[in-house]
Amino acid sequence: MRRAALFGFVLFAAAAVHAATGNPLEAAFAAQGWQAEGTDDLSASLRRIDGPQGKAICLDFDFNGVSGGATVQKALPIDWPANFMLSFDVRGSMPANDLQVKLLDASGDNVWWYRREALVPSTTWQSIDISRSQVEFAWGPSADRTLRHTAALAFTVYAGHGGKGELCLDNLRLRALPPEAKNAAPPPATPNALLEQRAKQVARGLYPRGFSGEQSYWTLVGTDGGAAHSALMSEDGAVEVRRGGWSIEPMIFDGRHVIDWASSNVTQSLLDGYLPMPTVRWQSGELLLDTTLIAAGDGDLLLRYVLSNTGALPRTVTLALLQRPFQVNPPTQFLNTAGGVSPIRELSWNGQRVQVNGDLQVVPLQPGASFVASTDKDGALPERLWRGERPAASTLHDDSGLAQGALLYTIILPPHGQRVIGVAVPASTRSLMPPADPAAWLQHQQDDVAAHWRESLNRVTLALPASQQAIADTARSALAHILMSRDGPALQPGTRSYGRSWVRDGAMMTEGLLRSGHGDVAAQFVHWYAPYQFRSGKVPCCVDARGSDPVPENDSHGELIFAVGELWRYRRDRAELEALWPHVERAVAYMDTLR
Repeated sequence: MRRAALFGFVLFAAAAVHAATGNPLEAAFAAQGWQAEGTDDLSASLRRIDGPQGKAICLDFDFNGVSGGATVQKALPIDWPANFMLSFDVRGSMPANDLQVKLLDASGDNVWWYRREALVPSTTWQSIDISRSQVEFAWGPSADRTLRHTAALAFTVYAGHGGKGELCLDNLRLRALPPEAKNAAPPPATPNALLEQRAKQVARGLYPRGFSGEQSYWTLVGTDGGAAHSALMSEDGAVEVRRGGWSIEPMIFDGRHVIDWASSNVTQSLLDGYLPMPTVRWQSGELLLDTTLIAAGDGDLLLRYVLSNTGALPRTVTLALLQRPFQVNPPTQFLNTAGGVSPIRELSWNGQRVQVNGDLQVVPLQPGASFVASTDKDGALPERLWRGERPAASTLHDDSGLAQGALLYTIILPPHGQRVIGVAVPASTRSLMPPADPAAWLQHQQDDVAAHWRESLNRVTLALPASQQAIADTARSALAHILMSRDGPALQPGTRSYGRSWVRDGAMMTEGLLRSGHGDVAAQFVHWYAPYQFRSGKVPCCVDARGSDPVPENDSHGELIFAVGELWRYRRDRAELEALWPHVERAVAYMDTLR
């Protein structure tokens, strides 16, 4: 009865204001019915203040070191025009957190939303305008995702940097707009959309496979525990130098003929069949290019390019190692770490190294490289190189973030000869002096890294028939991925879209680590994760830099208990079990409350 009366009051207030002003939402903040709530262990409360347009509301919140969201919500039926502008005024004080405006249907299961990331509100009132095109269907079972009518409105401050603060809201208004014209095709809305459009207009291979609408596969390359600085290598030989970073991509120019991933027969391999040291081979007639990526112990990336001539005649070609504003993580990936473009705005060349965005460097290990670069307005660099242009530059700036550079090597290959070219991407901006014998130095580095991984991945032996060797190799490669994907003690199921820790995945990886001779790594994870348990005893489904995630996944509590049990079963460390036992008791007690 109370909810029905409240709902009727909201309808009455909205109708009365509509009759007086023509804006059916103007009284929304003045009317009663708003409720504040926070997710697990998060404090949220509501205050009323005098705003510039009458009564306003303020959401006070404290994340208390966890993730999740603070929300104010009320029943507010709205019939949505085909095109509209939804506006409201905000002020407040808080660290950069995400603002989510949610529109819920009568069931509450179907939700449309607008998201504004990293909002830092001003202490004075400012207006936020939301167009129809900015409202997306978020989730729900409905097959019809067209926004027509919603029954409730919610404003959520979702953890970006967390912390505590206030967000005040006033002057909610909805304005119907003329229907959008659909005659002319709209311009690309994002850099990814722009480049996907361009990739369709040029020869296949001048853009990465992901921008050409094709499935893109890749492998992870990094150091044990170094997920934050891990690289990706695509199936076609491009290397993303850091999470979300730009890439280095090879191309060969043989006169006016371009040899790239699309014009070659491409194969992939791992050293010894299982070590996380991948090689991609291009074969184009009698010309071979082997690209190998190595992550050294200090986090440096080493790229070795071996160009071979299998023919009976000499060959003269140009090897281009392009710095391109693309991740290997393709544009189809959007969750947590959006794939596709990674802006390059600054390039500089001092004759010894290329510096990108004033940060990471690409250091040629052999002398004789020249450098070319191009802004986006001058055209894609591979196309210019194909036309025979060589746009030399020592510095270059491009506001669009689509600048590209390339190290060029003119290589004379004798019959049945080969040439080794190496570049390094140091983990920091420190100087790296090219070695006297780059080929021998690269081989020595590879041998050292391989020896480390062989020791780490062969503590347990799988004795299988030769015909089943692939099973043992796959198990060892998977173990390497567990170790490379972890960020310090935090085990992660991935390092891009899933670059956060789930207790479910962590429990399974914990058992795998224990069985594979890495009990210390397994224990580090469990001891790190357990303190993120909520005060209620609820075990968070996942944890990231924002803290414990409150989304209920009710296997989480048992997963933590399982991981603690596996530590005891393999390690028999009573002191360790006693330290973790309070978390087990609280998880069991929480599961009892669920029942």
